[in-house]
Amino acid sequence: MGEGGPYRVARNKEEQAEYDRGLEKIPGVWEGYCQWAMEDWRKAVAELEISEKVADYQAVGIPLLPGSARI
Repeated sequence: MGEGGPYRVARNKEEQAEYDRGLEKIPGVWEGYCQWAMEDWRKAVAELEISEKVADYQAVGIPLLPGSARI
């Protein structure tokens, strides 16, 4: 595992299997998070960092006032 590049992954077969099981759970976790966020949108948005909010506003084309302390 991990051959063919300057970096190697140092996992044995058991560790890789555990890692893969974790990756398989991601879609279910993401769906649960989205369901929670839709139910309590204000709380979900409040958990975002300022830099995330700025990036999101910019991504949808909402201009921000220069030097504004609040989003």
